[in-house]
Amino acid sequence: MVHRLTDPYSYHESSEFDLDPATQLSETFSTSDLPKFKPIDDPRFHLKGFRATMSIKGIDPVLYPKIFPLSLDPICQKWFFSLDEKDIATWEHIAHSFMTRYKGNALMSTSLRELEILRQKEKEGFTTYLARWKETAAQLITTPPEKEMVKTFISSLLPKYRNHLRYLGLESFDKVYHIWVEIENDLLKGSNKNDKDGAPSSCVNAIETNQQKSKRKRRQYTPLGMSKEQAFDYLTTEGVLEPVGPTPDPMPHRRTKWWNPNEYCRYHRGNGHTTEKCFKFKDRIQDLIDNGSFHISYGNKKPNIRTNPLSVLLIDDEECSFDPTSYITPKTQCPRREYTPLGMTYTQAFDRLKAKGALSPIGPTADPPAERRSPRWDPNKYSKYHQGKGHDTEDCWTLKNNLQDMLDDGRFHKILTVNKED
Repeated sequence: MVHRLTDPYSYHESSEFDLDPATQLSETFSTSDLPKFKPIDDPRFHLKGFRATMSIKGIDPVLYPKIFPLSLDPICQKWFFSLDEKDIATWEHIAHSFMTRYKGNALMSTSLRELEILRQKEKEGFTTYLARWKETAAQLITTPPEKEMVKTFISSLLPKYRNHLRYLGLESFDKVYHIWVEIENDLLKGSNKNDKDGAPSSCVNAIETNQQKSKRKRRQYTPLGMSKEQAFDYLTTEGVLEPVGPTPDPMPHRRTKWWNPNEYCRYHRGNGHTTEKCFKFKDRIQDLIDNGSFHISYGNKKPNIRTNPLSVLLIDDEECSFDPTSYITPKTQCPRREYTPLGMTYTQAFDRLKAKGALSPIGPTADPPAERRSPRWDPNKYSKYHQGKGHDTEDCWTLKNNLQDMLDDGRFHKILTVNKED
């Protein structure tokens, strides 16, 4: 072994560090078995790994001080051999010196903050970035719940992906991965369909569609003298109009740039846009006006939509002193639907059909925001069919219509026997 003298630039070999014949190494031992410590590694894990390896190989602890420098990177060996003999006399001295020298590495271990500042590169693929992100996350000593990890990961994605995934309520990496596989598959299908110039056919179709839309004249909508929300409340109450849906949120890659998760349409019963902006609802109202299903009358001072259906009327909400809902009347030729008596309450019918497996609830239905609730919405009433508040099961028009459909096609009587005892 090399023994340092007072002069740091001279040395002589001493036999005092040679191995005792009584403590020779096992024949199964090899230096390749030792874990290698690099200058940036955590000293705590290396000491534990070194002790575990020595124990498995059956090495006498007396030999630890002699073998330990062989587990160090050459740069670290220079530090080790520069220590005083008193600092490496025993294994305890070595462990103390080693921890003192490299304790900074333990303080610099990967933290959750490193994951929070990690970001996907502009041209980096999803699977590549996910692997890089997980590699960094694997260095965490204490990991938070998977739900929090998923939230941190999604926030580190590029905006065009993050803005879609963050609203899906994903709680596991398995769900994140499978949704992303669907997105990439759709993108690959679109990129493989090219026209003669090499441009994706989906892009060409989109351009042609946009050109056709630009040439098409916008439909003229007859002013109602009220908001679309008010019109929706009136038409649904009178039985002239039924909402469609519920409409689930579209997949992230199929959402338009105008899709807004914070806006709710009562006609579609789904997110993405408000009832006021719903063109499907506007078209439905205009269809009813055009085919004469109902008309709008404004009295002597207002134009009659029957005599002049193309009239344009501008109404200022602040100057309007009358209740516009009182001037919309359904056409007498469009009566309300007649509902056949069941011989039981709608709640009883629902419970029995549900028990038979013939009818399932369509909820749960979340409470709409305060500004989107109709005047008839009652928080104290609960619909078992919608699994939500606002109205009770007896007043649920959607349930009534479904049951009437079952009566009309004969399914109801096949499932249940309706008599006076029921």
